[in-house]
Amino acid sequence: MVKVDYGVVSLPKKKGDLNGDAYLAILERDYAFFAVIDGLGSGADAYRSAKKVISFFNGHTHLNVKDLFLSCHLNVKGERGAAASVLRLNLASGAFEYIGIGNVEGYIWGDRSLSLVNNNGTLGRAIPHSLYVNNGMVRSGNYIYMFSDGISRDFIIQNNPLHQEPWEMAQKIEKDYMKDDDRTILIIKIV
Repeated sequence: MVKVDYGVVSLPKKKGDLNGDAYLAILERDYAFFAVIDGLGSGADAYRSAKKVISFFNGHTHLNVKDLFLSCHLNVKGERGAAASVLRLNLASGAFEYIGIGNVEGYIWGDRSLSLVNNNGTLGRAIPHSLYVNNGMVRSGNYIYMFSDGISRDFIIQNNPLHQEPWEMAQKIEKDYMKDDDRTILIIKIV
C-alpha cells in the first residue's frame, strides 16, 4: 500500500491574466489521478482549451490512460489544442500508468530516477495513431514531477528533494525555474 502527498503551483504568464495551464489531483480509496495541462499559447483561448481538457479528464478518470487521451482528443477537437500528461497510480500496489502528449513533462526521482516518455502531438489537433504509455512501480521515497513548459527542466539536475514537503518544493521550483509563460509544477511524494 502506498500513500501520497502532493504540492502544486499553477500561475498565469502575467498576474491577473487567465491561466492557460491547469492541473487535476484526485485521491480515491484505491487510486490517485494527477494531470497537468498546457493550453496552446496563453490567455483566454489557452484557458478555454485547458479547462475543456480538465473537465473531460475529471469525468473520465475510470478509463485507462490511453483510452482517456484518445477520447479526450476527439472531445476537444475545434479548440486551440493542449499538451497534457496524466499519471494514474494504483494505491494498493504502487503500479502506475503515465501518458503525455506535447511538452508537458513527467519525471520520477528516487533510487532509480526515470524521465517519462511523452508522445508527439497536440490534443484536439493531431496525435499519433499509436500512443506510448509508461508503466512501472513507485515506492516510498519516490517523488514524481509533472510540469509544463513554463518551468525549466534544469531543476531536475539541480534540485535535491530530500526532507522537503511537496508544496515547499513546488513553490521553490516555480520561483527559481519559471519562464515567461503560463506555468505549472505538480510534485507527488510517495510516502
